[in-house]
Amino acid sequence: MDKVSKDSDLEKIKMLLLSGEREEMELALILAEANEVDLTSIEEGIKSILSVSKLQPKLGQWADAKMENLLYPLGMVLTLTIEENILIKELPEEIGFFRNLGILELQEIELEKIPATIRHISNLRSLNLKHNRLRSIPPEIGNLTKLKSLNMHNNLLEFLPDSLQHLSALEVLELSKNPNLKTLPYWLGRLPALKRLVLDKSVFGGVVPETLLPIPDSVSVEWEPIQSKF
Repeated sequence: MDKVSKDSDLEKIKMLLLSGEREEMELALILAEANEVDLTSIEEGIKSILSVSKLQPKLGQWADAKMENLLYPLGMVLTLTIEENILIKELPEEIGFFRNLGILELQEIELEKIPATIRHISNLRSLNLKHNRLRSIPPEIGNLTKLKSLNMHNNLLEFLPDSLQHLSALEVLELSKNPNLKTLPYWLGRLPALKRLVLDKSVFGGVVPETLLPIPDSVSVEWEPIQSKF
């Protein structure tokens, strides 16, 4: 089998593995063995995340584990925190294998890019991205319909993808200290569950942008960073 075919098979197998469905994951492992597809790159991506993270609950010995022994334990991890000041400019796409995360902490790691595979973490409720170097976030974050808190304080955001309007459970959105985020979409203040919206006072001068008016009474617009880890 030529390299192009093997690369194509690897991507198909990766999609099956990311599904989180036991039958599809088992099928992926069978296909990988039958077609002699090397899963080392996926294993290494997962382990690169594990090596810099704190997990709840903790996993057992994973350093020498093979793919078939990693998949199911990853589904048990509910909280993942990448240590502050461990610099990871681009989050590995294997983050999608942590499919049952409820809390994902990625603050202060100089992050510049989030992979589209974040959409597979469908149970995510809190995503902390503050103190990074993000100029954009992937539209796939709009797939995280259980997300309640999204903290993007102190980044370099230039726009918000329209897909965020599908975050029907979002209660807290932190956007302060994003000096390049000078325009906000009309739908932002109309997110159905939104309770707290934190904006950059230096950009908007403490005045709610006209594009957001009228703001529902249920939404509190604030100008200071939320003093909370999550």
